Amino acid sequence: MIAYSVSDKGNMAKELVDSLKSLNRFVNRDNIVVFYTPPCSKQNYNNFTNYAIVEYVDNIIPPFKLKRGLPKSRYGEIIGHLGKISTTNVCILDCDTIIKKDLKELFNDDFDVAFRVATQWKNIDKLKWENLFEKNNKTPIPMPNKGFMVFKNNVHKKIMDKCIEYMNLDLPHVNPYNYQKDQIALALAISGYKLKFYNENVHAYQWLGENDEDTYVFHGHLLEDDEDTYNLPKKLKNWFIKQGLKIFK
Repeated sequence: MIAYSVSDKGNMAKELVDSLKSLNRFVNRDNIVVFYTPPCSKQNYNNFTNYAIVEYVDNIIPPFKLKRGLPKSRYGEIIGHLGKISTTNVCILDCDTIIKKDLKELFNDDFDVAFRVATQWKNIDKLKWENLFEKNNKTPIPMPNKGFMVFKNNVHKKIMDKCIEYMNLDLPHVNPYNYQKDQIALALAISGYKLKFYNENVHAYQWLGENDEDTYVFHGHLLEDDEDTYNLPKKLKNWFIKQGLKIFK
């Protein structure tokens, strides 16, 4: 089963339709589920049902601030609903993905959870990260990018209660630039399972310029200067220089 979550916020609805169209080349509609959280509309619901099974669901995960200066919003809503899926193997996708190859091929390998390491992993305070895992009696693993993950052997069911428990905690800010709480919770929940790590040949990041990769999943978009949190150290340096400060000159 392939699973998405979506709401009518921003461009998610349009992005989802594009992703579903690309996925339908390889996967039948009845093997795709979309968890549709508020705000919703009948028009989008009807549109989504052309490509997937759609379930209206309420928000479960508490809202949190992704970045300083932004209001609390809801991210990671798929976490609270994966346990509803009865199949043994599950793949989750973000709305802003384009599927370029048959994902079924990826289920043949021996693992419990497969993912690509999140771009923000390089900005994580590793000492805080290790302390967080030690506090929860877990072995530290890299932060996953939740935009494309594969779960086998019913692991998506086994981790959901614990993942929601972590999301309801005041998890530490391990990254000075943003707070990807859902991915922190997922990392804690999947620690201890047999992991497989993807690279750009399976999960390509457009924001890193990986546009020409022969990949399975093409993810994201090119970032505008004001939303690029992946290169913030350089951005901060340039800001100081523009302000006429000499500390970085």
